[in-house]
Amino acid sequence: MTYMPWARAEADVAKGVVDILPDTWMTEDQAKTLVYSDPYAKNELKFIKRKGDPFEYAGIESLKGKDVGIIKDYGYEDTFIKSDLFKKDEVPDLMTNIKKLLATHIDLTLEDPIVARFLMKSVDPTLLSKVEFTKNNLSTVPLYLCVGKNNPRQKEIIKAFNKGLLAIKANGTYKRLFLKYGISE
Repeated sequence: MTYMPWARAEADVAKGVVDILPDTWMTEDQAKTLVYSDPYAKNELKFIKRKGDPFEYAGIESLKGKDVGIIKDYGYEDTFIKSDLFKKDEVPDLMTNIKKLLATHIDLTLEDPIVARFLMKSVDPTLLSKVEFTKNNLSTVPLYLCVGKNNPRQKEIIKAFNKGLLAIKANGTYKRLFLKYGISE
């Protein structure tokens, strides 16, 4: 497994240079170059704020006047991206946004809490005590594994993944893994 900026990962998978792109949302643009598995989980996108900030997301209007850090080429929902109620500050990755948030250069950023906590814990565990997540989600979307249409093994990889997903759901492994790691189905 190789970690890289999202835009590069998506491009490398689309070209067939990298086999698999996990944790992908389905978008019209991506569907032109990627093949999707069956959905295997849900992604809850929540706002991240500095510890003690009273902000709570209550719809697009609640972002009015805010400066929100976003990640380049993420598939945010159209209502969010097209809104002109708040400023969108685009960067290549979440850690850049976390640093900008803590330096008060942006008001908020957003990510799935499981992903954000894992990343912050692996980079600098003290960051977890400096931020918190909103209770309300911007969105909840299904997650897919993707393979590039240019990958000669695309059908084989997707078929194997879907078959394995069905098997672990049938034998209870899927549910046990989600319970073990505190993830909701």
